[in-house]
Amino acid sequence: MKNRIASIFGILAIFTLFTLFTPAVQTANGMEWLRQWLSGESNTPEGQYLTGWRYFEGEDGFPQDYEKAVIWFRRAAERGHLEAQYALGGAYLDGLGVPEDNVGAAKWFRKAAEQGDIRAQIWLGMCLFFGSRLPKDEEEAVIWLRMAAEQGDSTAQWVLGIASLRGSGVPEDKAEAVKWTRKAAEQCDRFAQFLLGHHYFNGVGVPENKAEAVKWYRKAAEQGQPQAQGALALCYYFGMGVVMDRSEATKWFREAAEQGESWTQNLLGVNYYYGIGIPKDRIEAAQWFHKAAEQGNHQAQYSLAICYFFGRGVPQNEAEGMKWLRKAKEQGDSDAADMLQRLAVKDRAEKAREHRRNAEQGNADAQYELGVCYFYGIGVPENWEEAVEWYRLAAEQEHAKAQYALSNRYLFGTGVPEDMEEAVKWLRRSAELGHAEARSGLASLYLRGVHVPLDAEGAVKWLRKAAEQGNSVAQFQLGQRYGQGEGVPKDHAEMLKWFRRSAERGYVEAQAAFGMAHSCGCCGALVDPTEAEKWLRKAAEQGHPQAIEWLQRIEN
Repeated sequence: MKNRIASIFGILAIFTLFTLFTPAVQTANGMEWLRQWLSGESNTPEGQYLTGWRYFEGEDGFPQDYEKAVIWFRRAAERGHLEAQYALGGAYLDGLGVPEDNVGAAKWFRKAAEQGDIRAQIWLGMCLFFGSRLPKDEEEAVIWLRMAAEQGDSTAQWVLGIASLRGSGVPEDKAEAVKWTRKAAEQCDRFAQFLLGHHYFNGVGVPENKAEAVKWYRKAAEQGQPQAQGALALCYYFGMGVVMDRSEATKWFREAAEQGESWTQNLLGVNYYYGIGIPKDRIEAAQWFHKAAEQGNHQAQYSLAICYFFGRGVPQNEAEGMKWLRKAKEQGDSDAADMLQRLAVKDRAEKAREHRRNAEQGNADAQYELGVCYFYGIGVPENWEEAVEWYRLAAEQEHAKAQYALSNRYLFGTGVPEDMEEAVKWLRRSAELGHAEARSGLASLYLRGVHVPLDAEGAVKWLRKAAEQGNSVAQFQLGQRYGQGEGVPKDHAEMLKWFRRSAERGYVEAQAAFGMAHSCGCCGALVDPTEAEKWLRKAAEQGHPQAIEWLQRIEN
């Protein structure tokens, strides 16, 4: 033993003298050699892994060198070292020290996963389930997700819940979906809390319970989950599971809007524009409309156009207004198409007088158009109360557009006190007369159970009617119902058919969804990079954030 110690000190003395006359890099390499000699690192999997890690991080006198790190990781990994297998998979995943290679990453992650590594199990499960980085394989995905879920990982638990809900890789089982979602939600996973709220809201796998839904939405919303914030806002807006409170709704719309949720940005703009739950502020309204419009929200594009055309909250700019109306029209917005025709008239004041003459003679079309003039201030001063009177006269003559407009006035409380019963009454009458937007709107109420019974089949009936009339939003929503098996048997071919029809009419959400489906080969879509890029690019050009992100991933 004494000789061993003497030998070590002798080597240290020589090494010290050696380092006085060598560059720093050589010093580091010499220290590496000494450390390996002293500890036997080069001979054990753990030592090999640690050497690789020091190269990878550039620690303990080792220069950062990914290629050398990979050499050492591979030596340890091939001898079954779990951490080395995971590290080597990560190197292939990120292209550090080796060319980026998803298949190579999967090979080593799979070896680590087989040894019980939860990180590798989650990566494999997620990639295989969503068809991201690896070919989609829901059955294998579920195997890895279940392993991770049973170890308590909340993400794996809620994804397993989605698999059970959809019947993806496992038999469809809504109760099983709730079980796994609840496990994740009870671990304070905010997305799982949002999903569990949806289960209660729609009565999927559990009895419908709006108050319980609000409880879970709130838990997720308070953790900053944007979809839950939007859902909670809607509950307050319509009084579902809570007492109606438009001010509280506005608060949660703002929370979600500040995180970029375009539909909440639009509704926050609506609240500012009309003074719903907050003081009227057209400047603030225009700012939120602009944020949503740039993400492709057609309703916000329409509202922003009105702001520009009449100088409400922004400097008046008719050309800018026309630009945004055209963008909304390109997505199939019929209101935008009608407004483009109205605003093309040179003498709008004279046109308003003509409408009045005809309206006073009982002409329903003229009464409706005069109502539009007063509501927006086209050729006459803006006057919501006067608009409602003319809308009502036309609506009572069974004018479908006027009935739809009157429904919206009762919904938002603009020109009349807010009254949901009256709003639903006029919406239904308009839908029964064949107004496509009214049919789509009525379907939305049935889907959510807003002042009508929750009725998925009834919703599908109205969506189909609107979709067959060419309403792009209804076409997309009908596709979603087929994809989820909600109100109709699940049918991915029908889902894709309606997505395509909606996408072809310019609806940005359908373009993004159709492109993503063909990118990853999910929901019965064939993997088709050309088709995927075509539709993702169309959605990206309209500002759709997920389409932009997905397209960047493909291009990189």
